Amino acid sequence: MFGTVVDGASKKPLADVTVTATSPALQGAQTVITDGSGNYQVPNLPPGVYSITCDADGYKPFGRGAITVTADGTVRINVTMVPTTLRAEEVVVVDVAPSVDVGSSSVGRNIDKNFINKVPVIQPGARGSQARSFESLAETAPGASSDTYGTSINGTTSPENQFAIDGVGVNDPAYGILGTPLSVEFVDQVSVITGGYLPEFGRATGGVYDVVTKSGSNEFHGSVFTFITPGVLEGTRTQPKTAGNTIELDTTLININDVGFDFGGPLIKDKLWFYTGFDAAFTRFRIDRKLSRIHLDKTGAQTLDADGNGVV
Repeated sequence: MFGTVVDGASKKPLADVTVTATSPALQGAQTVITDGSGNYQVPNLPPGVYSITCDADGYKPFGRGAITVTADGTVRINVTMVPTTLRAEEVVVVDVAPSVDVGSSSVGRNIDKNFINKVPVIQPGARGSQARSFESLAETAPGASSDTYGTSINGTTSPENQFAIDGVGVNDPAYGILGTPLSVEFVDQVSVITGGYLPEFGRATGGVYDVVTKSGSNEFHGSVFTFITPGVLEGTRTQPKTAGNTIELDTTLININDVGFDFGGPLIKDKLWFYTGFDAAFTRFRIDRKLSRIHLDKTGAQTLDADGNGVV
């Protein structure tokens, strides 16, 4: 979060203004001071909804809320402070912070936990669908589509993507695909960057997944979840037949099940939080194996039926 603080009467920049950012997602408060040009910057904020207050000698306090900060996002909040010498009625301004990230030229989509809870985007059979992993969320971004090993972004293959969970790279070192699947139930936000990403992201010729996990707060919160895909909803599989094959396998899906919980809260309010979770994913199949025997006549030739097929 950054911006410029100016004098409401002269429109000149104000130095030494105390800017304080607070949020339920932030431990305590983050305070900065404007420089000689009236500029301020509050870095490294976790995603959430924020409020800011500005205080300076000789000026009326300024406050603004409902400022949404997203993962990998930068929001500009300019402030105009009114001198206490001015006699004016109190003016309440209701405004919405800009949703366009003015701090970068990256292209992509930010997916928060509200979207994850309301829109079923992880289809059974997709990469990581058993554990309901976050990688399938990229398909909601423009230019993304599923491929053999995950999600293709702007025509690249999925092993060319970069995965980071809370700033730690989790690519499989051997194949380049996601090495640490993580259930969306433990995810707060996923920033899918499809192009134009900044220098802090590297080791990718495709897209970038920047994942922010949930955290504790000053209040206890948690959930219990389970998801099941019954096998009866799957269509009949066509089994390929091979001439002279004596062993046939018929695989039928029983169910895909995902069950777990998460829980978080304060250990020391505004100073130390905890968050924990458990997830177990199961995919069960029924496999029927058929053993066949080929009959041969006295000459060693395969016995044929009236249709010319081998008798087994």
